[in-house]
Amino acid sequence: MKKTIFALLALLFILPAFAQDSNKTVLKNSYSNAYPLCIDLNVRGALFSQNLTLVPDMASNYSNIVSSSIGKTKFANGKSIGFDVQFGYFFDKEQHYGVGLGIMYLRQYGEYKLDNFNVSYQTADSIGTPYKQVITAANAITENVKITNFNIPLLFKYKTKFNKYFGFTADAGLIFNMQLKNTYSTNAIFNNQAVYENSTINNFGIKPDKSSGDVNFEYGTPGIVIQPAISYSVNEHLDLNFGLHYLHQNFKNTQNNNYQLADNIGTYSSILNSISNSSSNTYGLNIGLRYFFGKPKDSDHDGIPDKKDKCPLDSGLIEFNGCPDHDHDGIPDCQDSCPHTPGLLKFHGCPDTDGDGIMDKDDACPYEFGTIKLQGCPDADGDGIPDKDDSCPHQAGTILFHGCPDSDGDGLPDNQDMCPFVAGPIENYGCPIEKEPQKDIIEDLDRSEIQFEFDKFTIRKTSYPYLDSVIMVLNEYPGSILFIDGYCDTTGPESVNNLISKVRAQQVEKYMIAHGVDPKRITATGHGFCCPIGDNRTRAGRARNRRASMTVKNNINEISFTSNKEPGSFTIKLTTNLNENANVVITNTKNEVVKTFTITPNKTVQFILEQPDGLYFLSANTPTIKYNAKLVIVK
Repeated sequence: MKKTIFALLALLFILPAFAQDSNKTVLKNSYSNAYPLCIDLNVRGALFSQNLTLVPDMASNYSNIVSSSIGKTKFANGKSIGFDVQFGYFFDKEQHYGVGLGIMYLRQYGEYKLDNFNVSYQTADSIGTPYKQVITAANAITENVKITNFNIPLLFKYKTKFNKYFGFTADAGLIFNMQLKNTYSTNAIFNNQAVYENSTINNFGIKPDKSSGDVNFEYGTPGIVIQPAISYSVNEHLDLNFGLHYLHQNFKNTQNNNYQLADNIGTYSSILNSISNSSSNTYGLNIGLRYFFGKPKDSDHDGIPDKKDKCPLDSGLIEFNGCPDHDHDGIPDCQDSCPHTPGLLKFHGCPDTDGDGIMDKDDACPYEFGTIKLQGCPDADGDGIPDKDDSCPHQAGTILFHGCPDSDGDGLPDNQDMCPFVAGPIENYGCPIEKEPQKDIIEDLDRSEIQFEFDKFTIRKTSYPYLDSVIMVLNEYPGSILFIDGYCDTTGPESVNNLISKVRAQQVEKYMIAHGVDPKRITATGHGFCCPIGDNRTRAGRARNRRASMTVKNNINEISFTSNKEPGSFTIKLTTNLNENANVVITNTKNEVVKTFTITPNKTVQFILEQPDGLYFLSANTPTIKYNAKLVIVK
């Protein structure tokens, strides 16, 4: 019995776990039984057994017992048939779990057998003469029993699906007995002897005066029921269940006090009255119907019943049969490869932000119009190097120089070449080495550079007029700023030269501040022996390289560029303190001019490009600033 219980319990836990995993992939293709209420009707047939607890010693209930030989009582050939009707309610979101209440009727059959009965005891007859009464069963006593068993089941219910048609269901819980009526008939025949001192009276083959009757056991006793089954969905309302069941019940008999099977000629008390406790076990098959009704279930609360909802566990829209469209691109998530990013139908819901025909997830440059050859990246100068890897994206160059050209062919790319159109050695920053000038030329140096004494921070007095002229320019244009750059020749270690060049720039800065220039308008930087203007191998060249230069720039804050909501519409603004206009030129990837206009300082200009989708380039130039931007049109 215990093995049976454990096997059924294992079935209850193992199959639901498997079924739930399977259900995740087939739910939207199955009969979901979306109705929470149900009626169950089960018909059952089973084997039936009882473990009996008898009165302690039947013989002791006979007064003046002389001898006894009473055999064992056993139950055999038990069978059970019946049915139950239940109302059920499935309460959880996915409707796997529920409860049920109903009524169960069982008709049970079996045999009680007492294999031997013989007692003798001292008694007296009606006139007081003593004698010994001997009662012996002529054969093994058998009682055929019909049991009427009414119960109220209170059950926990579980159901799930394997696929569209098949699933698993199980009921388990308590049953409360409301009636246990035992109707018996017996084959008992007794031999009775009255043994007097001088005579014996024999009565053989005496049948009981009452060979059938009813014995009722105590009501209201609890039990358990376990009922797993395989379900088959006929439609969304009706399931057929085919499975097993197990019932266990304990019953007590309170009518067995002073029990005697027979105590005189013709008397008989049923074997059932010798039972003080009966433990019943029923295990067999059941066939059931389950009919669902009530308001259709809507698991995701989207107003679409699960039976019509293609995505019953995810709230969605009516136009998509209950499936959601989280990115609002008109493509339901179940068909959208990028469900959280708006996209295009031709790309299965994935976006192509730059409109180059390559999905963003496959586009190395998703926000710039490019080519398939370069994985969606642009190549503005057509040199075969994508702009993201091109150090000179608007000048055709070579892979050797990361996309930059070497116009003079001296092995130094133009962006690092101080003389990009005249060949020169790399050690002289791409500039040709000048011949050493004559001494009389030294005095004719360009006075636009501030000169210093050798290995000192002292400004030569010959530079003062130039410094004063710069101060006049700064005073004339209050919105301008000053950049001071200090340099050295190559004499001495690099670390020392870096320090000397910085200090020289700071010396010029101090001079300017001392003559009334606002420190906030000055930026001083040392560059060491970078960017020579003379040959460091000659005295004259080194003298020219020991210098500080100054650059005055207009205070242009920015050129701002924004795209508007309308496709192809943009706004551009020039912010400046000076009266400078900016000339704007827009070209396509073929370097063809598609639009030109002028920006007035501190004014905004809106413009529309009536051009095909794609990538464009914008340049806005003033005498003191150059501004470049990329435009991507996606309509």
